[in-house]
Amino acid sequence: MAQEIQGGSKVGVAPETRAVHVAGVDAAGLVQNLLLGADGSLTGSGTHGSTIIATGMPALHEAKDFDNAVFPNVVTEGQFVRPASSLYGVGYQMLTSESGDQSPYDSIDNALNIKLIGHPLNRYQNVEVQPATVVTAAETTIGGNIPTAQFNTLVVMFDYSIGDETLYELIPYAVAVAGGDEHQFGEWTVGGTKTLTPIKFSMTTSTTGYFMFNVTGIPIVVVKGDATGGTPNGTVQLTYILSNN
Repeated sequence: MAQEIQGGSKVGVAPETRAVHVAGVDAAGLVQNLLLGADGSLTGSGTHGSTIIATGMPALHEAKDFDNAVFPNVVTEGQFVRPASSLYGVGYQMLTSESGDQSPYDSIDNALNIKLIGHPLNRYQNVEVQPATVVTAAETTIGGNIPTAQFNTLVVMFDYSIGDETLYELIPYAVAVAGGDEHQFGEWTVGGTKTLTPIKFSMTTSTTGYFMFNVTGIPIVVVKGDATGGTPNGTVQLTYILSNN
């Protein structure tokens, strides 16, 4: 049965359990997908400039004044929330990481982190937790290439559980291009004639700790592990944290 969709109650109301005409089309025979009340009255519409409705399916956003005051109508996390725009209909946007837990806006002191704005990448964007692996009797890369070009600090956290091996070493390398030569990190002696001492982090017992490098200007870092003595069967887990602090 054709029914005019005009927001009023529909005609032809029948008692409960009685057969009724299907009122799913308008006078032109077009299917209507509006949200209707129990009596057929229109409930899912909104009008520009009108008071926002609390239920239904409005296509409009809720207007909010950006006046340094907290926006009204806050809800609890996990609930539905109405989209919001400025009084001119411009949608508000907030830059965040993919998971939403990092932003260039510091909510603690209500300030913009200028350093993060200068660096489009988030301060801790690349926090990579590597799966625990069994140590090997030869230098083996842990976690592949670490892209450091956009960062200035690399922190490597490690959890090492010793097995039958007697020594385990973590060895960091700098790499210019993927697949290129590996250049071991080292420390230069003080004085006119300098000598380079390659850096290795050696462990003879189960150890949990971290080490940190300034990686400004280094495109890629690789960390390798090497076990010696006995039959290596201990485990190691690394976490890489890249930042612009």
